[in-house]
Amino acid sequence: MVTAESCFVGALLWQRAGTALVWLDFIEGRDFADPKASAVVQCVRELAGDGVDPDPGAVVALIRSGGSVGTGDRLAALSKFVMDCYTGVPLPSNGRVYLVSVLEESLRRTTSRVGDCLKQAADELDRAELMPVVTDQFRAIAAVRDRLDAASEKVSHV
Repeated sequence: MVTAESCFVGALLWQRAGTALVWLDFIEGRDFADPKASAVVQCVRELAGDGVDPDPGAVVALIRSGGSVGTGDRLAALSKFVMDCYTGVPLPSNGRVYLVSVLEESLRRTTSRVGDCLKQAADELDRAELMPVVTDQFRAIAAVRDRLDAASEKVSHV
């Protein structure tokens, strides 16, 4: 299934290290709903940071050498995900557009999670304990919003 996340990951895999790093300045691992996307983006970040273009072979080699996913089925699933993203991205040069979509989805998920957290806190905490939780949770939303705004601004000037 083609999603904003898979398109963004696929677009990253077609980029030079410098371009990948520019795009990655706006995104964090927790912006992804799919843990596979988060893991691949972390590998891309590491490779690009070392000046290595993040093609699928380099990403899978880093995943394999890191040993964090083990071998066998988990490694095969992550390798398949990498190749599916690489071959399934409609237009790799639209990576910035996919980036904005990932951040928009992250903002919605973060807002929903914060709502759940605040409801629980409102039910369980007294006012003195509640206010710091409220402040921290709104900062979490604002952080995603700020990265989304910055990425959107960058996309509009391309």
